[in-house]
Amino acid sequence: MEDKPMTTEIRFEPTLFVFLGTSAGQIGWRLKELLRRAYGDIPVLRFLWVDADSTVDPYAAAWFSPMERAELTGFNGDAVLANLNNYPTIKAWWPRESRLRAGFINRGAGQMRPVGRLALFRMFNDRNDGPAFIDKLLQAIEAIQQIEHTEATERMSSEKMRFIVERRSVRVVIFFSTCGGTGSSMAFDLAYLCRHFLRDTNPTIMSVAILPSIMDKAIKNETPIQRERIRANTYAWFKECNYLIENPHWHVAYPEGAPISIEAMPFDMTFVVELGNQAGNSLNSADDIYNMVASAVFLDTGSSIGGAIRGFNANVSVLLEEFKGKRRAFSSLAAASLIYPAQKVLGYCDARLGQAMIQQACLAQPDKKEVEEAASALLGRLGLRDAQLLESLLAGHQMANLNIPAIRKAGDVEEIRRLLALQEESNAKERDYLKGKMNDVTDDLLAQAQQALQAEAAALAFERGARFAQAVLDQLTAEVSSHEQIAEATCSLPGMKVRISQQGITEASLSQAEEAYQKARERLRGMAGNTLRAAQRTLLKKHWQEELNRARNDCLTWLAEIDRRTLQLHAQRQAANLYDQIGEQTRRHKSTLAGVLQTLERAVGKLEERAAEFLKPSTEEKGIFELTVEAVDAGYIQDYYQRHASRLNPVATYRSFAQQASVDTLDKLAGWGESEWADQMQQHADAFFAEDVENTSLLKALADYHGQKAPRLIEEKMDSLVRYCHPFWQFDANSGIQGQEGKSIIGVEDEHSDLIPPKYRQDPQYEVKSTGFKHRIDFARVQHGLPAFLLRDMADYKTYYEAKRKGLDPLHTFPEAFRAEEVFPEEKEEARNLFAVAAAFGYIVQVGSFYYFDAQKEYSSLKIRPGRENRLEQGREKAEDAFTQSDDLIRRSEQLIERDIVNMGNQAAIRLLEERVVEYKQALSRMAPENELRRQYEKEIRALQSKQEQLGKL
Repeated sequence: MEDKPMTTEIRFEPTLFVFLGTSAGQIGWRLKELLRRAYGDIPVLRFLWVDADSTVDPYAAAWFSPMERAELTGFNGDAVLANLNNYPTIKAWWPRESRLRAGFINRGAGQMRPVGRLALFRMFNDRNDGPAFIDKLLQAIEAIQQIEHTEATERMSSEKMRFIVERRSVRVVIFFSTCGGTGSSMAFDLAYLCRHFLRDTNPTIMSVAILPSIMDKAIKNETPIQRERIRANTYAWFKECNYLIENPHWHVAYPEGAPISIEAMPFDMTFVVELGNQAGNSLNSADDIYNMVASAVFLDTGSSIGGAIRGFNANVSVLLEEFKGKRRAFSSLAAASLIYPAQKVLGYCDARLGQAMIQQACLAQPDKKEVEEAASALLGRLGLRDAQLLESLLAGHQMANLNIPAIRKAGDVEEIRRLLALQEESNAKERDYLKGKMNDVTDDLLAQAQQALQAEAAALAFERGARFAQAVLDQLTAEVSSHEQIAEATCSLPGMKVRISQQGITEASLSQAEEAYQKARERLRGMAGNTLRAAQRTLLKKHWQEELNRARNDCLTWLAEIDRRTLQLHAQRQAANLYDQIGEQTRRHKSTLAGVLQTLERAVGKLEERAAEFLKPSTEEKGIFELTVEAVDAGYIQDYYQRHASRLNPVATYRSFAQQASVDTLDKLAGWGESEWADQMQQHADAFFAEDVENTSLLKALADYHGQKAPRLIEEKMDSLVRYCHPFWQFDANSGIQGQEGKSIIGVEDEHSDLIPPKYRQDPQYEVKSTGFKHRIDFARVQHGLPAFLLRDMADYKTYYEAKRKGLDPLHTFPEAFRAEEVFPEEKEEARNLFAVAAAFGYIVQVGSFYYFDAQKEYSSLKIRPGRENRLEQGREKAEDAFTQSDDLIRRSEQLIERDIVNMGNQAAIRLLEERVVEYKQALSRMAPENELRRQYEKEIRALQSKQEQLGKL
């Protein structure tokens, strides 16, 4: 009794995957492909691709239905800005002091974040060309909540996989790049819209953000301007994200429906992904990143790995912790797989068997006896045996001889001669007529034979092999000596032509018949006319009559023989001509077959190349992260083929191919190039290996091949992949940060397999789960707890951000972002607070656009400008930076302020500080939200209020 197959439980959390922008769409179709290949179309998994550009990769677009793709195009952005008062929901957040005005917007978001968000609002509910963005979003959200889809998903279970839908949870995963104008500009909107529409289900909202190092690879011919802009955009996005983490409130009015007001962070988890990981390995291209992210999210979605990851993520606490005053809110991920290279194994076996099929069935030297038998049978089927052909030519070609009865009855010699003359004339005409008919028959027989020979040669070449067919045609065209007696069994067309001349009628034979006929006519003529013959007729009547009958019969006999020999000789000539033409066609077929043989030889070489290619190990370039690591090598693949091919007969395998295919002419066969031959052979060979390869388990394959060495080897391979698979972010390991929370989930076909190394069962940092996937061991690794400022290159992002925000592009997409704190923690915070207090007490003054340190307060009292040596910097923020760099100014300020407080008392100092707080707040009320000074004044207000508390303010 066979064991029942193991049933793996696959738990699906109803999930909406949202892809924002072009690069996210590249992840999207890959994720859809992985999920469909593994599980089919799962009703509780839904997809929406939103883009501000209609230019899209056709292959990617094919994976999304019209309701799964929302294109925010077809409007004039310049016209929107020119008529901003008509779009109140856009005007509410559009930067008031922005220099980005009508006339500056190109097609798409153009890497400008405000333009990307403008597209979302403008097309939010535009239904001129069908369902609007909001319609498509709502349909997807409703679909993941419908009980019918939950039940339909669970009904898709099979013996191998049992599908379970987690009914009490809903998830949204939003993919985007922080770099461009589309995804980074609307990620927060999508997050909060989904929170709003799923508010009764307490959804988990996750984001996967792609960082600039990846986009550098994705953008072809990236210009320096693009490189700078994507980094400035990234810093702007991180500032906004940090702001919403620290100030989790979203109140936005959209073009349709009531304003949305939510008290929550945009994302429960924010994964960031860049080109390299902390282990020092990098993916080689943007496509590799797209594949890795799609693979990681695939494992997190349906397999048992996903359940383990979700269970771990639900208990992560580090995301709420801080490092240097900044939330450790960011996470990263990685995925890699130890795989059984099924396609390589199958490809190698197909190529090798295909090669053997051609070599043994098409190119092998044929057996001489089989060739002779095939040639003889071919001639018989074509009706080209000499006797057959002559019989076909002469069939139905009999003379009418209408005067023969009258000639036999006539008793008068002259009457007989007259009738014979008439018959002779008639026969001459009839012979010409019958020869013409015979010519037509010859043409028909030639056409039939040529067509049949074409089909027969093609069938022989295709079914028995081109070399066999060529040997048969060699038999048909073999030259013979006309001096030798040709046997009846000959298969040579020239031989049969000679045989006809040897066995048939000759010109001399026809002339002999004509002479005999003339002699008989002369005898008949001599019996009439003179007196002696008249006397003989009277006196020797019986003798005379007998002689007359003999003469008459001789005339009739030789007349008939002339007819027969004339037609026979014509038939022989027609047959000889037919043999010549069939022979010429056969030689042309041989030439065609010679080309086919050359093609087959090249096909063997191509299959050799393909087989060798399948044996090559995957490239292991130093520092390059490979998403898949092959568990078996060339030795295993070759051994696999030898073991399985021993059960197969390549000739019989080829014959089964020939029976299924259809090739009716040599020209069609000659039209196959070496690639097509190689492809056809591989495709046919595939059926003899595919099922076994499909059912091969990775762990069992290693165990069978390596025997007692297998456990150690399996452990080494898993160890190597664990060391290798680090999340794709990079940061300074010497920054002092500790305590990131992480988990490695290992997915195997059967978690209870004895072949899994014990240490992976026992170590709590690993969790082994059953996936039911025979060909792979999957590693998924997540890590949580990094503040944004520690990400590699964040300082560069800030530099480009500060340069770009002074230009045309305001960078930010909602008003509060302009006064958001920097991504980096404040350095020398006490000194910065002291700057605010010193300014409040009058020791830092503004003269024009410059700020000065005024220890004597002479400027405020006497308007005496402080000396140049006391000048700090131009602009309040830069002046603060300059102040914090001077230990002398810090020390002197502390002393002066402390003296003033002692002199005036704490309460007076508190009142002085309160006057400055009120003054600053009034200044804030007059500033636009995006005014760069807002953040500085807000920070100084907090510093002054903190000082008031120190002085005892209640």
